[in-house]
Amino acid sequence: TSVAFARLGAGVHSLSCRFTNTYVTTRTLAYIVAPKDWVSTGRMSFARVEGNYLTMGSPPPWDDPEAVLTIDLPEDSLCLAIYSVTNSPNSVESIFGKFALINVDGVDVPESMASQSPGSHDYGNSVLSLWAGRLTAGSHTVKGRWGSNEPTKITGIDRRVIAVICIPESLTI
Repeated sequence: TSVAFARLGAGVHSLSCRFTNTYVTTRTLAYIVAPKDWVSTGRMSFARVEGNYLTMGSPPPWDDPEAVLTIDLPEDSLCLAIYSVTNSPNSVESIFGKFALINVDGVDVPESMASQSPGSHDYGNSVLSLWAGRLTAGSHTVKGRWGSNEPTKITGIDRRVIAVICIPESLTI
């Protein structure tokens, strides 16, 4: 799973994905184009966290202390939250893998939970969790949470991306 954000200037741009694994059979490339003022007006927020390796034991889920975003919406909006967690090869993880989910304003969103198994102990893999819903005008906190699919086992993550993109209801069709 790859999630990236980029500031692009006016003009034509080419987007592509590269894979280093020959076992990838299904690929999806999705993109969202938003006006540049959406970050400054609180309609889009994102954070990329890399390098702080976290490991936890049971019971999950656990808060990812570095995957927390607070957004201040100027009006009621339809929002998309994205939380991606990855661990590198030789990280601590059982064969049953890990899961990720999104927490909005202190409430876990069960429908956002996604899980992945590395297929082998301590093998690298990633999980992408999504949530879409309506948020009212005002301040909201969106957090990424994660855990082991085998509650008694330790698992680790080392790269994460969390993002929230909100479209004002006044702009939706």
